[in-house]
Amino acid sequence: MDQNSPVVNPKAGQGLNITGLVLGILGIILALTPCTFFFAVPLAVIGLILSILGYSQASKGGAPKGMGTAAIVLCGLAIVVCAIWGYAIYKAKNDPKLQQGIRDFKTTMDSIKDANK
Repeated sequence: MDQNSPVVNPKAGQGLNITGLVLGILGIILALTPCTFFFAVPLAVIGLILSILGYSQASKGGAPKGMGTAAIVLCGLAIVVCAIWGYAIYKAKNDPKLQQGIRDFKTTMDSIKDANK
C-alpha cells in the first residue's frame, strides 16, 4: 500500500448521520403536528448538529454523504416549520380581534351556563 494514498473509511460518520436522520424524521413529524412543535425544536437542533458532524466525518473519510445531506435538510426543514408555528402563535396571541373574540365567546358561554341554572 502506498504511503501517500488517502485513507478511505466507507463507514465514516454513518452512525451520526443515521442518528441525525432519525431525529430529523421525528422532528419534522412533530413540527407538522399542531401543538407538538415545541418538542420538535430540541430534536431538530440536536439532529442538525449530529448530521453536520457526521457529514464532516464522511467527507474526510471518503464515505457516502447522501444520508448526511438528507438529515441536514430534514432537520433544517423541521426548524423552519417550528419557527413558522411559533410566529403564527405569537401573532395570534397578540391579535386584538382574536382577544375580543375570546372575550365574546366567554361571555356567551357564561350566559348559556347562567340560563341553564
